[in-house]
Amino acid sequence: MIKKLTLFPTFIWLCVLQLEAGYKEQLLEDIYKRKAEKKDFSRSNYGGWQSENHLYKHELYHKVLDQCTTVVQNVFPGPFICDYRQLWAQINKKGDYNRLHGHGGIYDLTGSLYLKVPKGSGKLYFRDPRPGAMLTPSVPFNWSWEEDIVVNEDLLILSFPFLEHGTWPGTNTEDRISLNFDMSFLPK
Repeated sequence: MIKKLTLFPTFIWLCVLQLEAGYKEQLLEDIYKRKAEKKDFSRSNYGGWQSENHLYKHELYHKVLDQCTTVVQNVFPGPFICDYRQLWAQINKKGDYNRLHGHGGIYDLTGSLYLKVPKGSGKLYFRDPRPGAMLTPSVPFNWSWEEDIVVNEDLLILSFPFLEHGTWPGTNTEDRISLNFDMSFLPK
């Protein structure tokens, strides 16, 4: 008898989160306004632009965070409050990308909501979090230690902060725009 155990799986949750068109336009206008102020906060980005990480303090962003909270509470039922610790916007164009990175061990969940995704935008990729995964010579089984995800407009991706990820360079000159957050669960 052969028994198979699936131990230590790493989940990623994908959800379509459609915002009202007028509200989405307000968010995009605000993001472009912030970019025009020439405040560029480099993190993992190579090229592109990222805003300051405290957009959660601005009332305009509360509605989108409320909608993200609804999704999170459906994934993780329980008596807790979603405490958003960071929220920032990002704009990438042709050739821009995000280097492989994680979000540290002080948050419980990280997320990205794609507001604008033109054709040819770079894919998002996640790296297998197991330390020895890259060293396994299992080529005949077609195992991969990095997995690509094609992102689309209105896609919300939730993952654990320890899961390393990045983006491949895009080929389109139009802007790909996302909102990204890190949050913690606080007991009610």
